[in-house]
Amino acid sequence: MENRNCSMPAPAFYTSMMHNFHIISFPLYIVTLNALFRESSQIFSTYKYFIIVHIIINIISECYVSFMMLPMTYLPHPMFRNTGWLADLGFSGMFIFYGLAQSVMLTVGSILEMFFFRYNLISVYKNDLFKKLLRFQVLLYRFLIIIHPIVAITTINYSIGVEAKATMELWLSNPNLPPEVTCYSCIIAVLDDYVMYIITVIYGIQVILQLTVSSCVLFYILNFVKTCQGMSTATIKLQKMMILSLFIQGGIHGLLIMLPTIFLIYALFFKSEMNDLAISLLMCVAYHGFVSTCAMILFTKPLREKILPFKIRIQTQPSNLRGASQDRFSTSRLSSQNRSNNLT
Repeated sequence: MENRNCSMPAPAFYTSMMHNFHIISFPLYIVTLNALFRESSQIFSTYKYFIIVHIIINIISECYVSFMMLPMTYLPHPMFRNTGWLADLGFSGMFIFYGLAQSVMLTVGSILEMFFFRYNLISVYKNDLFKKLLRFQVLLYRFLIIIHPIVAITTINYSIGVEAKATMELWLSNPNLPPEVTCYSCIIAVLDDYVMYIITVIYGIQVILQLTVSSCVLFYILNFVKTCQGMSTATIKLQKMMILSLFIQGGIHGLLIMLPTIFLIYALFFKSEMNDLAISLLMCVAYHGFVSTCAMILFTKPLREKILPFKIRIQTQPSNLRGASQDRFSTSRLSSQNRSNNLT
């Protein structure tokens, strides 16, 4: 224990990548925010503020993981040691982890709010069971965002005590582990901590809510525009573009956040010690917002045309359907001309 160095930094390459990737991500955020604030079209009059809030949350989450947290792993053990600014300031690993969880909740919550907003746009005058269920799910997610820090703050002292005991036992039973795993900035999954199960239930419910709301709204809107209930072709294309772009963004967030989690679970069960791969995957947690923003630009045509200096054609429907639509249009136009000639 006398050789323990709790201020030992993370690997240099990992730290450099975490810090310096902002050179790419920050300019993209600034350009995107500028384009959104300058966007004056009717279709973005309110929706753009949802996107702006989402991007700001992405920036905060990105900075939190790469500067404030900067975690490193000790596979195959289920633990992290934080090496960022908060660790240097003396905050506990559990407090730092709760901050990460809250930022992820806000990120996912902003996506959920955008899905609910897209649904409300086409169901203004409806008040059926489906709408009531969606509203309940959104309200429940908001409640969990509020209750999470309350549960975390009121139980953190107990959890830190349980964690400290479990960490010391782990270190004593594994002589190959460095003494840094007993540092205050470390966090470990402790099965004897009942609070962990409460927090896990909160996370699980939120995942279910996000999956159900996003999937239900996606299929509802696609089915709605398919029936073409008094909507123009331009409006149908716009609704499809918006909801598909939003679904892709949500999928990217989910994939890049879950990928490191799945690998850590795999490492825990199969005793993998690929720490270099594990800390590289942690970059996915830091920069999922950047990848999501790139997808939003690519799949949202108004933003793409304002931001990208060159045109990218993204096919949103099969070419044979477009060809069939053009054939029907040409046939109807030819028939109209024939009728006009007959009248003259």
